[in-house]
Amino acid sequence: MAPGPIATNTATLIGYETAGMIGATVSTIGIVLPSLFIIVIIASFFYRMDQNKQVRSIYYGLKPVVTGLIAYAAIHFGFEGKAGILFTWKNVIIAVMAAGVFVAVLKYKMYPLTAIFLSALIGIALFS
Repeated sequence: MAPGPIATNTATLIGYETAGMIGATVSTIGIVLPSLFIIVIIASFFYRMDQNKQVRSIYYGLKPVVTGLIAYAAIHFGFEGKAGILFTWKNVIIAVMAAGVFVAVLKYKMYPLTAIFLSALIGIALFS
């Protein structure tokens, strides 16, 4: 729905090359504003529909589906075992770290940004 960084950067560069700073500003606004309007319209529609009982039921039913898709993507793309080997030492460490972060955030109320930072440090220490 929103323009990616390549589209925005390209529009800014072309606007700057053709009309200087004003061209860069106008072209950046021109590439971002339509998507912003579309997202605001869609968000207002979903906000009004959120009170509908059928829509709430659909959202409730979609939660396990989305969770399953995310879990599939994590297992399929996130782990290194491409040749059918799921339990390598790296994958076990990653799974233990993920479980530890899950427990730390939910049970011990660790701030998520702190958990991400500590996980990054542990990952750098172990896999570099």
